[in-house]
Amino acid sequence: MSNSIFEYFDPPDSPGVYIFRDGKKRPIYIGKAKKLSDRLASYRQKALPEKTMAMLASARSVEWIVFKTELEALLAEASMIRRYKPKYNIVLRDDKRFPMLLITDEPFPKVIKVRRAKKGTGRHYGPFRGETADNLLEIISRRFKIRRCKGPLPKRNRACIDFELGRCDAPCVNNISKENYLKLVESAEKLLSGNSRSLARELEDEMKVASAQKEFELAASLRNSASALRSLSEEQNVETPNKHDADAIAVLTNSNAAIAVFLSRRNGAVTDRNHYLFDIPLGFDDEEVYLQAVATHYGLHSLPRLLLIKSSLDEKKIITVLDAKNLEIKIPQKGDDAKFLELAFENARELLRISAGIHSDESRDRALSELANLLELSKPPFSIEAFDIATFSGRETVGASVRFHDALPWKQGYRQYRIRGRGDSDVDAIAETVSRRITSKLQLPDLILIDGGMGQLLSAQKAFLNASASAPTLISLEKKEETIRTIDGEVIKLPRDSYALRLLQFLRDEAHRFAGKYHRVLMSKRK
Repeated sequence: MSNSIFEYFDPPDSPGVYIFRDGKKRPIYIGKAKKLSDRLASYRQKALPEKTMAMLASARSVEWIVFKTELEALLAEASMIRRYKPKYNIVLRDDKRFPMLLITDEPFPKVIKVRRAKKGTGRHYGPFRGETADNLLEIISRRFKIRRCKGPLPKRNRACIDFELGRCDAPCVNNISKENYLKLVESAEKLLSGNSRSLARELEDEMKVASAQKEFELAASLRNSASALRSLSEEQNVETPNKHDADAIAVLTNSNAAIAVFLSRRNGAVTDRNHYLFDIPLGFDDEEVYLQAVATHYGLHSLPRLLLIKSSLDEKKIITVLDAKNLEIKIPQKGDDAKFLELAFENARELLRISAGIHSDESRDRALSELANLLELSKPPFSIEAFDIATFSGRETVGASVRFHDALPWKQGYRQYRIRGRGDSDVDAIAETVSRRITSKLQLPDLILIDGGMGQLLSAQKAFLNASASAPTLISLEKKEETIRTIDGEVIKLPRDSYALRLLQFLRDEAHRFAGKYHRVLMSKRK
């Protein structure tokens, strides 16, 4: 279907949560995806359910929050749906939560599965998806023999069935000392805190032995346990009921702009993301961006008890700007807070990539007019293509070209090429990529931009000469100094606030991203 919100967007391949908003910026649908690019592409199909069509008709924008794992995205989606109650989401009336494991705070602790963390009951681990919690509970029972019986430790004359099955050391009949029992509990806590890979390997070795001995039921049980431990090592996070609400603040800058991202954590879950884009003049440093961002954001939103930041800023200035004497500011180095802050920076990088272009009609017109004057063209270049190469030590070398119309991405004109010749030479790879592009049916652009220096630029020119084809205007852009080179050998250095330079950087970076994406696909297939 045709929808303007999809015209110039490019979601990443990461797991994440996506949010459709109406004209008043209200969330009308929130979803999660294992791969954002595939999930959002599905909304472009012609045959969609009636409810989905109605939602898209009401939507005026779509945005996304990236996460490290699908589980994190799943939990954030549930939290955001409960908070915003979007019009087109099906709200779960029973408010189901993903299970956690609780090691109780008792003289002889037990391990049980719960769905809510309650203060003062012990240490909670999770939440976990699918059958992971049940599998982990089984592992802890069999490996560490920690009790699972309900209530306080009973006094018995005879051990229960769990002891007979080898799943409990029966402290109820004094079969194990308190000291030794607590050592087993400590080992289980280490396992649930993420030290699970070595045990996963042991279980996989035992699974192979059981399978070789045709003990298939045992092998299947060991396989499930190992899988649960692998999931734990990749997706584990610890939730405690007294975890402070916090905002993680990430600020990133490029040559023209700064992005500030505020990621909110409430009751242990990601609940919101807000961002602000600033045009930065010369001499504007990170601290000024931080101060301007926090003043803007907390003029509109409530202030949490804790702010997480990465830079060594003057905390007193932030407290003064916000007039919040009881505010805690932390620069986390490790643990959950550090991971949460890194997630904010990952979203900032994604947003800065998206915002790298020139969005207003006036700025696009100025950029194209600047290029026409700079390169002495008879008219502004309506169509521009940028070329780049991606490789790793000459392996799976690829070339790519991206095409812009009227200073905006035109995805129908994007091309990817698997290099057939020398993959260890950027110059040769550019020549092959341009040669193959010349032979395609798509009309050549008004201007071609090559990522690189004079060597790559001359290689592109040679491709046209060898093909006996008329070349459009050819230029290159070098990364370090951001200098423009022409075929005549002229070197042009534009100010960093030049609209023409910003457009060329956008083109260059988009070609780099597109080539890198194809290269990663090919490298993953080699593995």
